[in-house]
Amino acid sequence: MLEIKSIVKRFGGITVLSDLSLSLEPGSVNCIIGPNGCGKTTLFNLITGRLRPDDGQIILKGQDITGRPAWRIANLGISRKFQIPGVYPELSVAENLIVPLAAAQRRSGSMATMFSSRADRLAALLDLCGLSHKAVDRVETLAHGEKQWLEIAMLLAFDTDLILLDEPTAGMSVPETEKTAGLVKRLQSEFGKTVLVIEHDMSFVRALDCRLIVMLRGKVVREGRLEEIQKDPEVIAAYLGGTAAC
Repeated sequence: MLEIKSIVKRFGGITVLSDLSLSLEPGSVNCIIGPNGCGKTTLFNLITGRLRPDDGQIILKGQDITGRPAWRIANLGISRKFQIPGVYPELSVAENLIVPLAAAQRRSGSMATMFSSRADRLAALLDLCGLSHKAVDRVETLAHGEKQWLEIAMLLAFDTDLILLDEPTAGMSVPETEKTAGLVKRLQSEFGKTVLVIEHDMSFVRALDCRLIVMLRGKVVREGRLEEIQKDPEVIAAYLGGTAAC
């Protein structure tokens, strides 16, 4: 689905990403972890076209998208959630979903394949984010976690192949975090989406139970399951608080 080859990004004399490479298999859930300042958000900005790399390539479904404008990359099949919910507070929950559904009407992704009508897609999206009972409520009245779930459903409504989530559990309670993990896994299990998440909350990382990508100092230093990487001395020292019992 996505292949990143030896990406380099500098800001002035500071190298933020250095010869970083990784790949994502179609229909997989992947989570990037790493300390603040290791380049996680910069990587997302490069993938989505908000920044241009100084070197390296970004390949989406076999097509080189390196340095293309953000709107072209989005149309090729990548959508992104930022840390702060990007919802329309003055509109209803249903109207927030209708907007990306209309934008995706020419797509032939999994939503279009699974549901023949826009009404059926809307019902499925409301069920996904657990807001069917609040479909006509204005979004400004929702709790923080509900806004986050709504935005994830909006990304699914756009029906792209690759969904990027930047700290989707920021500011959430423990029950909200658990529900968010289940929602993210449904993107893959029910709709076949490829998902790449940035996250710091290790309880959420455990609940995702997916492949982890560990970044340190602008590079990928380890990949694997949590039970594997939490035994790595470098990972323990730099990120997991100095103890393997994370």
